[in-house]
Formats: sequence, structure tokens, C-alpha cells
Amino acid sequence: MTLRGIGMKKIFSIIVVLLIILVIMILSIKTYELNVYYDDSSYKINEHSIKPNSIKIYKDNIYFDVDFKIPGEYYEFNVNIVNDSNMDVKLEDVVIVKLDKESNLIKSYVTYFNGKPTKKGDILKANDSIKYVIHVEYNSDISIEDLNRMPTDINLSIPINYIQA
Repeated sequence: MTLRGIGMKKIFSIIVVLLIILVIMILSIKTYELNVYYDDSSYKINEHSIKPNSIKIYKDNIYFDVDFKIPGEYYEFNVNIVNDSNMDVKLEDVVIVKLDKESNLIKSYVTYFNGKPTKKGDILKANDSIKYVIHVEYNSDISIEDLNRMPTDINLSIPINYIQA
């Protein structure tokens, strides 16, 4: 059967049906966009913590500068990580980056607000958030020579590292 034998009305009807199917398929395609960020409005210094010289909270990183005076002092704060994506994400890692060469006498860690440690593979559900506790401490187990060479002004950053689950 040729196109002439089908008739123009049938060809038009077939084209309309195919266009409707195409539009439905296009509308049903979901787009996924990763949108995980620090919520700067949730930032809170913990009660017995020293205060930072400066802190800058960006969507994808936190930079801060702390001036430790004596071993055992610490800087600790809470901040929320928000997943405004339309998909679950998983934690690749949490790294506190020490921007100073001599900052090896600093202990640092990140936990969730409930005290559980963060670990690779932890899931953050779509449109949810979780509170981190960031702790940086001037190591109290140091020698006198370490104390003499220890810089007191420490610069650190904490980039976000979540990927699609």
C-alpha cells in the first residue's frame, strides 16, 4: 500500500498521534540536578568553643581562621547540609583541609549532630538536610619543641563532597 492509497486524513491522524506520543515522552523525562549546599543561616558556635578570627560559609565550602592560644583549646560549630536536589545523594568524603604547612598539630573531625561519625556512602535523602558538627582542636599531647614551632593562627576549609546516590 502506498501513501496515496492511505489518504491524507489518515496520514494527518497518524502524525497527530505520533506528535502526542512524543510530547508525552518529553514531559515524562525527569531532569536531575545536584543541589547540595551548606546552609549559612544554620551556623552556630558551640558554647565552650573559642571564637574564630573569621569564617566564610559558601554554598560548597567553609573557610575559617582560628587563633589557638593554648593546647587543648578547640573551635566547634554546627552547620546544616541541605539537599535541595530531586534525588538522594551520598557522601563521598568529609575532609577538613589544613591550609597551613605546620598545622599537623591540629586534631579535627566531623560528626553528625547525634554524635555518629560521618562515613563514605552515607545517604542524604532528596529535599532533606542534616546537621554537621565540625571540631578543630589544638592538640594537647604536644612537646615543648612542637609548641615553639606551632603557628597559632590556623586556616582551614571544609568542601562539600556529595555525589549522586
